[in-house]
Amino acid sequence: MKRKRDHKKSKKDCKPVKQSPLWARLSLAILSPLVFIVIVELVLSLAGYGRARTFFVKWRYQNQSVYLTNHHYCEHFVPRRLSRTPEYSILSQKTPKTRRIFVFGGSAAYGDPEPALGFCRQLEVLLNTQSEDMSYEVINAAVTSMNSHVARRIALDCTHYEPDLFIVYMGNNEVVGPYGPPTLPSFLYAKRGYINACITTRQQLRLVQLLSNCLENIRSSEQSNQEWLGMEAFLSTQITKNDPKLKYCYQHFRDNIRDIVMAAETCGIKTLLCTVPTNLRACAPFGSQHNPSFSAEQLTEWETHFNTGREHQQAGDFENALKHYEMSASLDNEYADLAYCMAQSLEALGRLDEAGTLYHAACDLDTLRFRADSTINKLIHAQAEALAEHGAVLFDMVHNLEQVSEGKPLGSEVLMDHVHLSFTGNFLAAYFALPRIRACLPDDSWANNTRTQEQLFDMCAGRLLYDSRQQRNLIAIMYSRKTRPPFINQIDHYRELENLRNTLIQIYRQTRGVQTSEEEIRESLKHRPLDPYLNRYYGRFLINHNRIGEAVDLYEKFLEVRLFNMMLRIESANAQMQFHRKEKALDMLTSKLTPYRYDKKEALLALGSDLIKQGRFIEAESLYLELLELDSKNIDTLINLAVIYGQKGATTKVKTYLDKALKLDPASTKAMINMGNYYASINQPEAALKWFAKAVDAEPHNYLAHLGLGAQKVRNNNLKEGLVHILKAVELKPDFARGYEILAAIYKQTGQEERVKVCSEFNQLFSE
Repeated sequence: MKRKRDHKKSKKDCKPVKQSPLWARLSLAILSPLVFIVIVELVLSLAGYGRARTFFVKWRYQNQSVYLTNHHYCEHFVPRRLSRTPEYSILSQKTPKTRRIFVFGGSAAYGDPEPALGFCRQLEVLLNTQSEDMSYEVINAAVTSMNSHVARRIALDCTHYEPDLFIVYMGNNEVVGPYGPPTLPSFLYAKRGYINACITTRQQLRLVQLLSNCLENIRSSEQSNQEWLGMEAFLSTQITKNDPKLKYCYQHFRDNIRDIVMAAETCGIKTLLCTVPTNLRACAPFGSQHNPSFSAEQLTEWETHFNTGREHQQAGDFENALKHYEMSASLDNEYADLAYCMAQSLEALGRLDEAGTLYHAACDLDTLRFRADSTINKLIHAQAEALAEHGAVLFDMVHNLEQVSEGKPLGSEVLMDHVHLSFTGNFLAAYFALPRIRACLPDDSWANNTRTQEQLFDMCAGRLLYDSRQQRNLIAIMYSRKTRPPFINQIDHYRELENLRNTLIQIYRQTRGVQTSEEEIRESLKHRPLDPYLNRYYGRFLINHNRIGEAVDLYEKFLEVRLFNMMLRIESANAQMQFHRKEKALDMLTSKLTPYRYDKKEALLALGSDLIKQGRFIEAESLYLELLELDSKNIDTLINLAVIYGQKGATTKVKTYLDKALKLDPASTKAMINMGNYYASINQPEAALKWFAKAVDAEPHNYLAHLGLGAQKVRNNNLKEGLVHILKAVELKPDFARGYEILAAIYKQTGQEERVKVCSEFNQLFSE
């Protein structure tokens, strides 16, 4: 009883705990995570963690400050493996006699595939021939795969570096670029404020960068064979013309242009808005879709007429082709390939106005939107007019370039593929831009130009060392790209590839024994002594002529002035390896004198890769063994060690390293091909056949996989199938000398002497 009374008493005497007010609890719930984020940000900041947030980073050397392009800038917008590096640029103290022009955009403005020959460099050369007393810097602030969401932020950064003119040349990546329509649900994508908040959070918070890097590292460890896929990465992002997200995409593009123009206005400068040239006549749509409501019966009828039309078109009967295409169009006129084929037939019949309308329609209907459509260019026109009082000036690049195509929609006259201008196209774009730029900078003393367009072209080509070999290299790059998706899905793919292959072979014949002279190189360097591309060109020329010491001296002299230039540091390190100066080469790549420096692992990988390309396997072995100690799970290290030991005949080690590589990454095509080579070397053709077949299945556009599979089929007396794969190898790489050598041997075995002669000629042509 006593215990019970005590219990009651204690219960009675207990006082209820006073609860905090609701406002205090809510404040604590809100402020706690904010305080946590602030503390984490402070700790990460003190630890030096995080990427530079701006497009240019400050760098001090020789008691002065310069600003260099931030090579990791695009990692704020896309995963590291998808991020592309901006072109190397340096901003030093600007003199009163200097004009600084910034160019914004994607890969077309960047100058892909070789910025050394692109729009920005050609414009700089031309501007400096037009002025009496001013020096013009054209800063390439364009980046591959980026769109207006990114360009807007780059432009805001560039306002801090004394700009004199902004040039906006973009519109191709609005759908497939960062924060494009496929990346967000409609209700979020419609809100530009939400997109900007996402970008700001990712760009400004070190904690977000840390979490993103951790997630990316986990994904990379699970899929170690990741590589830059370019346009292949966007094959699933098909968007039809009627997709409601496109409306918001156009609105965002319009608003981003406005923000760039307004940012320029705050600096008291103008913005040149360029319309976007795209290949309409020589580039079929990348994707086509029928109306979803199409019935099976209608689809069958549509396909019957379309296929019949294609047969007539390929036979040169364009009248009948057009009749059948029109029957298909009466059932469904929103299929991009149909509009394109109709346009081709109309052009062949001389009905150019109708053809032009349908070429534009084909681009607008393309469901893989790698090209700026007509709405994008209309918006550029409209914004130039609407923002004229804020300094916007229109440069109708499309209209000017159409002078070359005699008023027809643009094609291969000035474009190498769907959006990238050829050297001639870039020259003409820069040339036609000159009057508009002069109008934007009226206070400059412009010289009276007495040179013709042709003379300026020759001068520009000479200053940039553009010759037939450079042209050959550009075509070879383009050819390689067009052997992969999405190009291989285009309706005219095989015809276009055949034409390109014939052009490449013709240029190889023309360039046989032709080389730019040392005098021409020196003359170019007189005008641009600190041009890294020209110095790289001259250094490689010297090395090719076995004047390695002179190349080393050239690079070192350049690096005394531009010690932070990583491109020339890589060249210099490779040249040092020619003298067996490994430590000097490593120091070149890891030096703290440059913000672009490699860590030791990256440096060893770069040097080892160059030695492998040169066939210097003994020297490469020591580098890769050192790499193995640093990272025993690096796929490239394991495969290259297998290659090295294969050359030495150490087959047991070859198998050991390839087994490790395939265990880490069973999908590695490179490891599969080398495993096939291993089994072929120990005379096990069946096992070799299996591995080469796996490589072809994994990567159907890999020419080495087809060569290996074809060779093993021939070895197994399956001549017919073997020939198919070897022919595929040289189709994928038409300058593949080894492929022609094997083909010549097969044709000789089968008594086809004419083909032996042709293949032997190609083998000799491409071996030089």
